[in-house]
Amino acid sequence: MAGFAWKELLVDREAKVWRFSSNGQLLWQQTYGGDGNDMGNGIVRLADESLVVVGVTTSKGAGKTDLWTFGLSSEGKQLWEETFGDP
Repeated sequence: MAGFAWKELLVDREAKVWRFSSNGQLLWQQTYGGDGNDMGNGIVRLADESLVVVGVTTSKGAGKTDLWTFGLSSEGKQLWEETFGDP
């Protein structure tokens, strides 16, 4: 599941990912992002059990609200990231 968590109440958000087992047990949870607002809006699991998260960021890229996508290992380690937006 992808979403966000407040780092500082009503000021700064970071993307958050929760991974659950097939029976609903929480396996891990991790936050991702930087100094701005970052949110996870969607997530997909690939055949190799890795995850791809899509969302928005103001921490990375052009510094405005940019599309942000990043890949995670099945254990939650960030493998790659890309941002898309105009300066």
